[in-house]
Amino acid sequence: MVAIRLCSSRRAQRRLPIPAVPDYHLPIYPVAGVNGIDWQKGIGAGPYILESFQPGVQTAGKRNPNYHKAGRPYFDDVTLITILDDSARTNALVTGTRSSSAA
Repeated sequence: MVAIRLCSSRRAQRRLPIPAVPDYHLPIYPVAGVNGIDWQKGIGAGPYILESFQPGVQTAGKRNPNYHKAGRPYFDDVTLITILDDSARTNALVTGTRSSSAA
């Protein structure tokens, strides 16, 4: 069960079952218009800066030179390939075309 307590008009606190593991699927995006999200731009606070985003195809990013951890990220760029079909994703892993999956 998740309990949410309102601490102030600008702050809420969640109580999650232990252990609570952060989820990398919850990125932060800037606001676009009224109650909208600008999916084309990230805020640039993470290890990589968004270079391109093709929904259902791939997401590419380059190293953030202003990242707060010295010597990181370890790679100059990263590309996340989306393979929506379970069989195709499994085949890509088995044949070695792809090296990991987060399905």
